[in-house]
Amino acid sequence: MKDVVGVVLAGGRSSRMGAEKALLALGGIPLVERVTARLRAQVEKVVIGANGDPDRFRRCAVPVVPDTVVDCGPIGGLLTGLLWARSAGLPFVLTVACDTPFFPVDLARRLLQSIEHDPSRTAVARSDGHDHYTFALHPTACLDDLLAWLDRSADRSLRGWLEGRRPANVEFEGAPAPFFNINAPMDLVLAETWVNGLEKYSRPRLP
Repeated sequence: MKDVVGVVLAGGRSSRMGAEKALLALGGIPLVERVTARLRAQVEKVVIGANGDPDRFRRCAVPVVPDTVVDCGPIGGLLTGLLWARSAGLPFVLTVACDTPFFPVDLARRLLQSIEHDPSRTAVARSDGHDHYTFALHPTACLDDLLAWLDRSADRSLRGWLEGRRPANVEFEGAPAPFFNINAPMDLVLAETWVNGLEKYSRPRLP
């Protein structure tokens, strides 16, 4: 989809996994590669928001951009993505989490459709009554508002920022759970069973 830069948020500390989640293999393929491939099928450009040595993501074949402000969590990745999008002249940023490999293949299209009559708004994905703030479409024009909010607020959560913008919400359904994220070793075990079923006849096809 043109006009949208996808940002893979890969800056988490992975404390419960004991290893960097982005590089964990699911069905023999690192999570970050799965997520990047799934996102590249939906948007014009993709970048990975992550600190540290960018060479560890070289197989994804997309730019790796470090956080402009460190230790801010996902909102730091959003800020970096908005800055990158503005420099590239793209009007929207779509964020996704690197530990959520089954997010909808029509995520970008449906979020963009939800704000087509008011492109100044933000759109957030929802499933089973829960908002998924790391899966959101942001207008690049909100960059200055975000910078001002960070200056005046002690809150550094995506939820705090997004609730203040009164976003449009888009409900998604599907199996496996579209926004199932891998936070702990048992989550990875469960995801592996799903992947084996989903890719039984087509492995290692992506997304």
